[in-house]
Amino acid sequence: MNQMSLIVLLDQLETMLKAAPQVPLSGRGLIDVDAALATLERIRATFPVQIRQAEHVASEQGKMLDESRKRAERIVTAAEEHAAALVNESEIIKTAKAQAQQLVDQARDNAQELESGAQAYAEETLAQLESILKKALVTIQNGRSELTNR
Repeated sequence: MNQMSLIVLLDQLETMLKAAPQVPLSGRGLIDVDAALATLERIRATFPVQIRQAEHVASEQGKMLDESRKRAERIVTAAEEHAAALVNESEIIKTAKAQAQQLVDQARDNAQELESGAQAYAEETLAQLESILKKALVTIQNGRSELTNR
């Protein structure tokens, strides 16, 4: 079965409820219970996909942070190795220390920049997913409430 978007399925359920013929003088509508239950079942089937997507985003955030830290460590190690190789004579020592510090500072800046970017991306993605899931939950709750109030 083709996995449908949760939003599309909720829209279908909403359309079904809005299009239901009204029972005169009762304020209630008649719906095709089998169709409504089938749509709810497809919504339930879609939830695991949405949850897996959220877990994947969280996993990717962790991977990005780990990669950023490892890259920063490699840069710092390379800078330290480079600095150690430059230390031979007194004049070279001064130059080496300055260059090493500059490389270490640059590596730390790069690492912080990478980590900040990864965290911002993950936070934005998770916030968007949270918003979608909240809207979906509200729509489902409204649909269920509509069904039970009829």
